[in-house]
Amino acid sequence: MALFTPKKLPNATLLVIIITLMGAFAPMSIDLYLPAFLQIQEGLGTTDSEVKKTLTLFLVGLCIGMIFYGPLSDKYGRRNIILIGATTYSLTSIASTFIANIEGLQVLRLVQAIGAGACMVVGRAVIRDVFKGKQVAVMMSVVQVIMMIAPLLAPLVGVMLLYVFDSWRALFWALTFFGSMAFFLTFFFLPETYHKEERPDITLRETFYNYFLILKDRRSLGAMLGCALPSGITFAYVTGSSYLYQAKYGISELHFSILFGLNIVGVIVSAFLNIICLRRFNVITLVIFGLGWMSLAGIVMLVIGDHSLIGFFISTFLLMCVSGFIGNNIVSQIIELNYHRAGAAMALNSSTQFFVGAIASLIVTHHQEMLVPVMGISGILAVIAYLILYQPWREVRKTL
Repeated sequence: MALFTPKKLPNATLLVIIITLMGAFAPMSIDLYLPAFLQIQEGLGTTDSEVKKTLTLFLVGLCIGMIFYGPLSDKYGRRNIILIGATTYSLTSIASTFIANIEGLQVLRLVQAIGAGACMVVGRAVIRDVFKGKQVAVMMSVVQVIMMIAPLLAPLVGVMLLYVFDSWRALFWALTFFGSMAFFLTFFFLPETYHKEERPDITLRETFYNYFLILKDRRSLGAMLGCALPSGITFAYVTGSSYLYQAKYGISELHFSILFGLNIVGVIVSAFLNIICLRRFNVITLVIFGLGWMSLAGIVMLVIGDHSLIGFFISTFLLMCVSGFIGNNIVSQIIELNYHRAGAAMALNSSTQFFVGAIASLIVTHHQEMLVPVMGISGILAVIAYLILYQPWREVRKTL
């Protein structure tokens, strides 16, 4: 990997493509194969809960990859970490196409996710290395908007591949191509963006101690829980919705992907509305609005979500489409609270989201009937944790 290193950065368009690929590892790896859950179950002669476990273990792997590879990239540089992550991801994707039992697929998904986590967290760090000032915010916004398309298109692409090749294994060949593209574009076009002379003289032990300091601060913990607990909604839905829609309500793979995509459209719309509202309202107001809406939607989910297809879809839409007012706004608060430990804070926040998602996914994996309660309670707990620990009225008082 060290034998060849590009001398200069690629043009802006190609750089955006590379960074976007890094960020899209999770939605592509998760949403692409959701329509194939029943096919995998039948093809490997296993149970629904064992297939769902492949998703739970993937989320655990993402959490591990992000929490470890962030500090490693600070110490050893970005480029090689991305190449190692993309190689791990691609090789495990290839192996998944030949696997003959569900236990092997579960192990491979765990390792695959560790590679994906490396690419995701380091890709964001590249933005901080290359751009300065307002350019960082602009690039983050551009990449985020493009990334929103991935979870919208991935289920549709998955359905298309299932129709064309009539095999769930084709989905992992598609992931192999995705991982290989990330590897080759990085190898041939992306130089090291974090040079040795710029790296802080800090040990990995000190870096992990920063995680402890962040969690020790009550307000930082409250902000992270406010940001992470809604992940319980997302990943409980991702884990259990395929079975619910296709097995319980009998809709087709195509119709499932359309319903799934409609929720993503709601997320995209709320993200754009948040950008518009930031011109008039401050961050704390929009966070409170978003979490308040989410808690009410959580109550709606608990009341009507388990009674009909329409009730579940409406309450899910209400829960998920408000996320645009929560995620990025709370992230900005986390950065402000941990300005001198921003890199560690971002890695910890991302891994916490996938950790909460893994717990929610694990519950639904073993108890499908808990899908609605987990989604509803996650939304309610998010606002409770944020209000009790972060105490947003402190910021309101400062502005008066």
